[in-house]
Amino acid sequence: MIKLLVIHCVKNAKIQEMETELENVNRKLPFETPDGYFDGFEEKMMNRIHAEEVSAERHHVEQLNSHRHRVLRLAISGVAAVALLVIGIYTVIGYQNSVNAQAEQIIAATSDEDAYYDEVNDALDTEEIEEALAQLNFYE
Repeated sequence: MIKLLVIHCVKNAKIQEMETELENVNRKLPFETPDGYFDGFEEKMMNRIHAEEVSAERHHVEQLNSHRHRVLRLAISGVAAVALLVIGIYTVIGYQNSVNAQAEQIIAATSDEDAYYDEVNDALDTEEIEEALAQLNFYE
C-alpha cells in the first residue's frame, strides 16, 4: 500500500511539474489569418459550388449527347446496311428476270424457226428435196 502511495505521489508531482511547464508556454498561435480573409467567403464558396454544379450538369448533358450520337450512328448504319441488302436483292432478282425474259425470247424464236422448218418439211416430199439437192449438185 505504501508503494501505491509513493507511486501516486510521484505521479502527482510529475503532473504538477507538467502543469507549470504548460503555464509557461506561450499560448498565442504562431499563425494568423490575414485581414479580410473571411470577407465574402460565403459568396465565393457559393459561386464555386454553383460553378461546379453547372460544370457537372454540362458534363452530364455532353455524355447524354455523346450516347445519343452513338445510338443514332448505329441506327443509321443499320438502316444503310438493310437498304444496301434490299437494293442488292432487287438487283439480283431484276437481273434474273431479265435473263429469264431473254431466254424465253430465244426459246420463242427457236420454236418459230422449228415450226417454219417443220412446215417446209411437211410441205415437201422427200423426193422433191432430193431433186432440189441434185439440181444444186449438193451430193457431188
